[in-house]
Amino acid sequence: MSFDWNNFDAVQMNVASWPLGEPDMSGLVRTEWEIRTLAELPDGLLLDHLNLHQLSGDMSFDLHVLGPRQLSMTCMCPEEMPGPVRLGAASVAWRFVDEQVARLWMIGEYPRATLPEFMRQRRELVERIPASIREAWVWLSLIRSEPLLAEVAERSSQAEYLISVLQDSPKSPDLAEYFSELESRLSVRAETGLSRPLELRRILRAAVEFGVRGASDGSVDSIAYATERLFDALFLLERSLGVEVSGGLSMEEDRAWFDDAVSLAEFESLSPGVIDRSRSFCIQLVDFCSRESAQFALRNE
Repeated sequence: MSFDWNNFDAVQMNVASWPLGEPDMSGLVRTEWEIRTLAELPDGLLLDHLNLHQLSGDMSFDLHVLGPRQLSMTCMCPEEMPGPVRLGAASVAWRFVDEQVARLWMIGEYPRATLPEFMRQRRELVERIPASIREAWVWLSLIRSEPLLAEVAERSSQAEYLISVLQDSPKSPDLAEYFSELESRLSVRAETGLSRPLELRRILRAAVEFGVRGASDGSVDSIAYATERLFDALFLLERSLGVEVSGGLSMEEDRAWFDDAVSLAEFESLSPGVIDRSRSFCIQLVDFCSRESAQFALRNE
């Protein structure tokens, strides 16, 4: 789908850049990418059936299994090929692997959720959700992150109440009213000079703004953008605290948005599993935000 990536406030994580590769005598550059998956790969997984060579006329790919949740991809491309073009070609291959082999989590040092091809994948999945229930998808993401939003806004979490409202009706005006009021409490503070904040307030405020707007006008771009910013906030916070992000809340959020989209598209309603996943996530996030290290980081915001 067509999407203007420059049309939004740039409160997002830095997108990936292509690392230095190893040039050879033929004018090609070899670059290795370590890839981690969201779940363990099947025992004895064979990759011979993949036609990766058909994905790009300028770049070749070689994929190998390194471990239960680890792959390695070798990319070969002309030395004169610009970095952004390399990244675009490789992103197509990574998405192919994500959809044909196993859902990916990290590609090199970058979470796959931050790469443009996976942003397109997110929007395409959201488009498959019937318009009549689509706003439920972004409310689920906002509710999962509500304990963090409430903590930064210095108010008590109302996640359980919001879940009950969502179950009654995804179109309840109480949802938009609550999150709009929460957004107003997320004004960006001036830096004190004592330490550099993570800019969580800016990221979270953008997430709520676009989420509420998208729930109102049905914009796929807006609600997808909102969930990407919620992921960014969780990932940045966990990484800043030295938390192992594999197995952390940001990884769970990367699973949840996808599973929610698939469920809503298939059943056209909020299944018990979707509700239970959000409730469990909220409980974990409340516990995470109550930790001394998280409290210190959030007070600096």
